[in-house]
Amino acid sequence: MHIFMIFSLLTLTAVTIFVASRLNEPEVQPVKIRSKDQEK
Repeated sequence: MHIFMIFSLLTLTAVTIFVASRLNEPEVQPVKIRSKDQEK
């Protein structure tokens, strides 16, 4: 049971980090593209 609880906690943390990174990507990419256009 302890192993199952630890595994579930690890999966929950992995999913939350994955979702957070996916949500942050669209916000970060346009900024990088804009900065590149300004440099040109």
